[in-house]
Amino acid sequence: MFAPRYGILEEAGTGMAAGPLASYLYDMLQLKKTNFQIQQGKYMVPPSSSAIHVRLQLENKRVTSLMAGGKGMLTRQIEITLN
Repeated sequence: MFAPRYGILEEAGTGMAAGPLASYLYDMLQLKKTNFQIQQGKYMVPPSSSAIHVRLQLENKRVTSLMAGGKGMLTRQIEITLN
């Protein structure tokens, strides 16, 4: 997720931050909706913009699980040889 101390200013594309953020918005900030569109990666160098869709699953008005996903785009391909 975010770890500025270790040089990770922003994480993009995996949903690792988007899922907990949506849960936080629902639980702590009382933003009572179950679907969120969260943009990540815009300020990375180079930019790695991602639009993550998060759907919260609720039971008795409490988050019990979530689904985070979206679409990715291949920007380059490299080959790695391991000995």
